[in-house]
Amino acid sequence: MNILLEFSTLNYLMWHGMAVRLKEIYPEAKFAGIVSLAPEGDFVMDFLKNQKDIKYEFLYHYWENVKASLDKEIDWEVLRKFEENLPQKSIWRIVAADRGWGSDFLHDVIMKKTFISENNSRENILKVLSWCIKDCEKVFDDFKVDLFLPAICQGSVAVFVFEHLCRERGLPYIMPSFARIHNLFAFATDAKLNYAQIDETYRRIMDGRLKRDLMPGEELYRKLIDELEDSMNFDRHLPGIRIPKLTTWQSKLKVAFAMIKAAFGTVKAWIKTSKLNSSDHIRRQPFKVSILWDNILFNMRFHFQRLIMLDPNFGELLPEDQKYIYYPLHTAPEYSTNFQATMWMDQLANIEFLAKSVPHDWVVYVKEHPATLLARVRPTDFFDKIRSFPNVHLAPIDLDTHKIISNAQMVAVVTGTSAWEAIQRGIPVLTFTGNYFDVLGLSRVCSDPEAMAAAIREEVERCRSISEEERKRRLVCYLTAILEHGFAITYPAKFSYDDVGTSDEFYVCGREL
Repeated sequence: MNILLEFSTLNYLMWHGMAVRLKEIYPEAKFAGIVSLAPEGDFVMDFLKNQKDIKYEFLYHYWENVKASLDKEIDWEVLRKFEENLPQKSIWRIVAADRGWGSDFLHDVIMKKTFISENNSRENILKVLSWCIKDCEKVFDDFKVDLFLPAICQGSVAVFVFEHLCRERGLPYIMPSFARIHNLFAFATDAKLNYAQIDETYRRIMDGRLKRDLMPGEELYRKLIDELEDSMNFDRHLPGIRIPKLTTWQSKLKVAFAMIKAAFGTVKAWIKTSKLNSSDHIRRQPFKVSILWDNILFNMRFHFQRLIMLDPNFGELLPEDQKYIYYPLHTAPEYSTNFQATMWMDQLANIEFLAKSVPHDWVVYVKEHPATLLARVRPTDFFDKIRSFPNVHLAPIDLDTHKIISNAQMVAVVTGTSAWEAIQRGIPVLTFTGNYFDVLGLSRVCSDPEAMAAAIREEVERCRSISEEERKRRLVCYLTAILEHGFAITYPAKFSYDDVGTSDEFYVCGREL
């Protein structure tokens, strides 16, 4: 068995731990790696080359080959064949998902300038994509891959290239993904993180073709319902996020001081990274005074944004009798918007579609994602544009999500946990694109802005016709299917996005995977 792994700066210890375990199960297996690293990620390649547990047949450095492609010609035939086989029939849809080459498609975030964002011309994009396809095809074919395991939620066009190569060669595409239930994960079967195996098992249980003991699903259902007000989902309360209110002049002065400190810190970081940014690394920030100035403004704006969002007057509480549709913002860029919902990345547009579609006595209630306090910078006028719609209101960033969802007439999402929690509560859900929970029939997808107003009204009425017993039956059967195909991870935050932890903790995650 030839096993190809995609290593990243975040997952390399977990994936290596998994490889060690697979080697114990399949002693004759051969291993190789595609390595996608951040600019400062040379330590990953050093680790993989110097460790003694696994002999990797080769380690393909993805970004080094991307850099080399800029000196080559566009392979139009490769692009034509690739585009023909894409379900969406346009390579520009997958380019838009890329955090670097597609950065001009991002409208609700300010990104730091890099060599890529300054050189993302049509010609360069097509060069990179055509040679990425060719090189990755060669890797798959030369190694005769039997099993490919991609890194979790990467940010480049390679995500779709790998998915295409697996589909074309009849290989399983399996990406470990959070099932949004406690610490349970499952293997998604496509880049949009759907679970075909869970869906099929659910359907067979529901229509009686598959007999299963429903008691474990029933028990999990009761746990989820009992903890609705304070969910035990590990990502419900993101590690490191505290939301203090800036109510005194001392606290505001503290943030102002942080802005000044950030400016000096930016200069220090600029000097520290001068060697990297003066190199030819494709993911570098060009070592220019103009870039330094941009970074100073960026980091000061980040703290100023915190000052705005933490102010007690940032959001407003709605009257108790006010009807509303709840729209939770995503941080950007993120896998959830860029890759799972590429056509719905512009969240201001999403909010405007909702504002034009809600009933006359509803408003749209928008809440910023608390992770924005830790990372990401919104455009200066982002929140002002949200407030400019006459029937749209911003919620305080610390307002309890449980209360917002429970009191809503409907929840509208691109993707995410809020919709799943609304389904458990019996709240109607509208999504702009397909999601893993669609199989339940307890939500509605509307990808046509022209039809959105009717879809909102129809879904509210349809949800009223679904009895509590029927909703529970569907959820119990679905949870039973998840328990059959899912697996628990001891350190779920480290498995997903937390890069701080011991080697042993990451190895445990890999072996459990």
